[in-house]
Amino acid sequence: MNLIREQGGEAIAIQADVSDSAGVDTLFEGTLSTYGKLDILVNNAGALIQRCSIEEMSEELWDRIFAVNTKSVFLCARKAIPIMKKQGAGKIINISSQAARNGGGGGSIAYASSKGAVSTFTKGLAKELAPFGIFGKRHCTRRDHYAFP
Repeated sequence: MNLIREQGGEAIAIQADVSDSAGVDTLFEGTLSTYGKLDILVNNAGALIQRCSIEEMSEELWDRIFAVNTKSVFLCARKAIPIMKKQGAGKIINISSQAARNGGGGGSIAYASSKGAVSTFTKGLAKELAPFGIFGKRHCTRRDHYAFP
C-alpha cells in the first residue's frame, strides 16, 4: 500500500474471509464506505493449501480448497453485480491458473479443478453481465511467472 500511496494512488486494506458471506459483506462495506462506488473487482484469492492425492484427500480439504478458490469468486461477484448494475458499468477479473488447463502438478487435482471452475464461471458471467455494461475477464497465472510450492 505504501508504494501505491507514494505514487499518488489510494489504497485501503480490509481483512476478510472471502469464502464466507459475512466476510464478503465486511469487505464490500469497507470499500463502499471509503470510496462510495465499485469500478472493478479482482477475485485473486487462491490457495493450494496442501498437495494430496485424491485417494488420500479428506472431504474437508477438498471443500476448503473449493471454498477459497471458487466459492469466494461466486460470493464476491454476487455482491458486486447489483452495485455495478446500479452504476451502469464495472469490471470483474477472476484470477485462474494454468493448472485449470493442464490439470496441475502432482497432488493438485483439487486446486486445478477449482481453478477450472473459476474459468468456466467467468465465461458464463461475462455472457450474463454484458448487457449491463459489466465485463468479466479471466486471467491465468503461469508457473514460470509465479512460484508455487
